[in-house]
Amino acid sequence: MKELFPFKEAEQYVNLLQENITRMASNSANCKNWLVGIIGGALAIVFASDATTCQICMMLTVLKVFTVLLFLLDCFYLGLERRFKDAEKLFIKKCKENNESDVKILLMSFSKSLVIDEKSPDGCKIQFKKVGLQIKDTFCAMFSLSTTPFYIVIYFVLCELGKL
Repeated sequence: MKELFPFKEAEQYVNLLQENITRMASNSANCKNWLVGIIGGALAIVFASDATTCQICMMLTVLKVFTVLLFLLDCFYLGLERRFKDAEKLFIKKCKENNESDVKILLMSFSKSLVIDEKSPDGCKIQFKKVGLQIKDTFCAMFSLSTTPFYIVIYFVLCELGKL
């Protein structure tokens, strides 16, 4: 039986991609955890003290800004995670096709880039320096079910607290 990975470096590369995917998912979850902790702590301090209405409104505004910033950071990590997953899928596809020369080219080019291009002869382009691709992936992640509902609910709860 022939192995999926034609040589040891290929298996190590897939393991490296898996570690990066796991790290990006963990960072995304940490954004949500930090937001809940910051909001909970800030609201506990403000409502436990004799804060004026102006101070409460100021704190809620700061918390809304934190919510937006952590939402953007969470989307950035989700966009990176998706790019790593695409890179892994293409790499495994090439390994299954038993095209050893393509696998070696992918190993070399993926170390410089995470841009996937099926039409390119080696499967990718060296365009890591183009920030626009990461911005596009981050923007796409803004409409994900794993980010948007969570942050929208928190933002609107903060808005409703300001009306009290």
